[in-house]
Amino acid sequence: MISEVGLCLRSFDLGPREAALTASLAERLGFSSFWMTEEMGRGSPPALSISAAETSRLTLGTAIISIYSRTPMTTAMEAITLQEASGNRFILGLGAGGAGITARGHGAATSGAVERMEEYIAVVRGFLTGQRVNYQGKYYNVSDIRLWARPTSPPPIYVAALNPKMLELAGRVADGLLLNMFDPKCAGYVEKYLGKGFEKAGRNPSEYRKYSFVLAAASDEPDALDALRKSVCFYLLAPGYRRLVAEAGFGDVVETVGNAYSSKGLDYAATKVPDELLDRVAVICKDSVADRLSEYADVGVRPLIYPQPRRGAELKDIVAILQAVSKEI
Repeated sequence: MISEVGLCLRSFDLGPREAALTASLAERLGFSSFWMTEEMGRGSPPALSISAAETSRLTLGTAIISIYSRTPMTTAMEAITLQEASGNRFILGLGAGGAGITARGHGAATSGAVERMEEYIAVVRGFLTGQRVNYQGKYYNVSDIRLWARPTSPPPIYVAALNPKMLELAGRVADGLLLNMFDPKCAGYVEKYLGKGFEKAGRNPSEYRKYSFVLAAASDEPDALDALRKSVCFYLLAPGYRRLVAEAGFGDVVETVGNAYSSKGLDYAATKVPDELLDRVAVICKDSVADRLSEYADVGVRPLIYPQPRRGAELKDIVAILQAVSKEI
């Protein structure tokens, strides 16, 4: 049995009411946390507020809020609201987000992500204290201002990181780490750069929490595997994920998928994602998934089941995945 397993939903798969009812089901089935993405779907903070009202035990987290999508003060206000709504069960997950979404959607330059993240966390933490904040940085300047609300207990801040510099920053200033497309065989790569951050900050690694999203398909039916393969392919088109997957020994796949996408687009490129890679970065809920989830637990990473449902069967597939995984909790 796996002692701690969470659930993460894509914000565009279910509406906020359905997502909240799914969170309630996950709580009843023994899951320990519930997270929501944002991307270009629904806003995760208001959706999580509804989930907070439908649950009493689950830890709730954003997975992730892009630091380019809101000012630090706005994020701090949303974090306070979610901490109050959940009764101190909230984790603020931050990340740089996808470069394409940032540039084309938010209209922001993506340079300096690591330095910007460090400043962003410092300002958000300042606001969460309830004290007046004065901060002068390269990206953020805040002058003698405080929020009119403050949480009784500031929520922990987790950072989504894949690359060495962001991993080091996460080890140095964050309360925890969020991974994705992570093969437990890459634990050494992650620990190397996290460790540099721990050392610089003089931190105790035993007090640090690491989570990883684990992509999941409801079955091994061809259309379910196609949906999973397309999701993996989508991630492989981003530089950060390409690096992490190459570290897992799939550098040739990264190159093949990239070339296929350049020549014939996403659907064709997805056909180049081999089953061997799916087996390392995802779970397919056909038989028991206990062994795969144990691999994450064995390297000190808590798995967050991340359904990749078929279009038109989102709720059906998500519930099937929940029920299959709950047998191992």
